[in-house]
Amino acid sequence: MSTAIPVLRGRGMTMSDQLARWSRTRPDAAALRFEGAGRSYAQLDERVSRLARRTCRLTPDHSAIMKSRERHAARDRRVAPRTS
Repeated sequence: MSTAIPVLRGRGMTMSDQLARWSRTRPDAAALRFEGAGRSYAQLDERVSRLARRTCRLTPDHSAIMKSRERHAARDRRVAPRTS
């Protein structure tokens, strides 16, 4: 069972897919702002990935989660970012 949340129905993209896409196509753009502090898409993606890795280490059957993450990463490397 997938825990991914679909955000772009019909395109098969999840929040994770979209964050990875934005971190590749606009890494320095502001992703979050709160009380004067902010994070770029690249920073947000790195922090989310770090949290996912930590969660996987703490999960009893993390091998399935890691395999899924590796498949997504391999797919992301095959998709070239668009250039304007």
